[in-house]
Amino acid sequence: MIFKHLSTYKFIIFLLPLILLSTLYAAPILDVKDISTSKPLNGPWNYAFGYVPAYDNARLDKQKTMLPKFFESLLGSPNGIITFKLKLRTSPNKALSIDMKQPLSVWKLYANNTLIGSSGELNYVSKKYKAAANYPIVSFIPQTETTTLVLYLANSQHRHIGFYGMPLIAPKGVLENERNVAINIEIAIASILVFFALYHIGLFLAWRKDKAPLWFGLLALSLAIRASVTGEKILLQFLPNISWDILLRLEYASGFIAISLFVLYVGSLYPKQTSKLTEYLFLSIGVLFFSFAIFTSSLFFTSTLELYEIVIVIAIIYTTWVLFQSYRSKENGSALALGALLFFSATIIHDILMFQEIIISSTDLLPYGFLIYLLAQATILLLRYADAFRLIESHKNDTNSSSIKNVIFRLRKKLGYDVFVNIPEVGYRVIS
Repeated sequence: MIFKHLSTYKFIIFLLPLILLSTLYAAPILDVKDISTSKPLNGPWNYAFGYVPAYDNARLDKQKTMLPKFFESLLGSPNGIITFKLKLRTSPNKALSIDMKQPLSVWKLYANNTLIGSSGELNYVSKKYKAAANYPIVSFIPQTETTTLVLYLANSQHRHIGFYGMPLIAPKGVLENERNVAINIEIAIASILVFFALYHIGLFLAWRKDKAPLWFGLLALSLAIRASVTGEKILLQFLPNISWDILLRLEYASGFIAISLFVLYVGSLYPKQTSKLTEYLFLSIGVLFFSFAIFTSSLFFTSTLELYEIVIVIAIIYTTWVLFQSYRSKENGSALALGALLFFSATIIHDILMFQEIIISSTDLLPYGFLIYLLAQATILLLRYADAFRLIESHKNDTNSSSIKNVIFRLRKKLGYDVFVNIPEVGYRVIS
């Protein structure tokens, strides 16, 4: 009798690992039955490489993953198609919306075998995957208490295949309102950047001896373009028929050239602490990568981003050193410039870590960081010009040659470059 029970226990012990294994790979169920706000669809999702036509296919029960994630290393190539599955516990007749948060390429989404949304052209037979710029928020009305989502994600144009943003689900109307708010905020940010860009370029045209407003204006313009093609891609509000390829090229080109303009701007503010050779080197690198984004294939220039991230880190270290040396030399505005740079650099590092999937986030902070940096730099330029014109005003009636030379010397010290001074009351022109 005892041996009989021992045999039974052995049988149970033998089955236990199998039961646990089957539970591990069983399709998970995410409860969204009573949600009132947005909830991340991070998973775990079941997935299989290739096109899986039926959600009950056994291939979809072998692997699970959490999103966001890139899959090219597992797939062996960024070109291909992946099938995902996720079960939801839903309330019948309660409308839901899903925001896929910009997967990098083509996708189709089904709920209980019914197509509820897509972006781009996905033909698994011909293996033609053509991405589209739009990424709609999709809605559906569950008819049962369990809804199975099947997502097809395909790529042939980008270095990565996968997600850098977290898909979200919410009652219908919530995500739509959140997107409208985000769009309005990003339009305001881009408008401010464009305004400051035009203002500073205008300053340069009025006084071409000073290159700082030019570099700052072009930097603001490049980041305005980037802000309009990332995040909620507000450029689509004005150019709804723009292609995915052009949108991607604008995103990368504006980012590639921005770092060079930033180094040139810092160098023009504090020329004593900078190296012209280093500035030209950064400019050459920026123009090279900018050319990649304009003239090469999307598969190629998107693969150069990891390399350029090294350039970004080096540029941050270099400009921080320049501003620190300026601060030690007690240059005008250097303390404010250094603090603003550190904040701006933190947003850049955030976006790099997000894209490398080291941190989980779906928001580009760079435009927000630059907006704070922009206000700080505008203050610095304003103080520089105010000091310069105040100095000229205080000496405008002084015809003594030594006094005029002293004014020029002090202006050169404040602005960091030679000046051309016109004092009409005296009828005297001096060039340093």
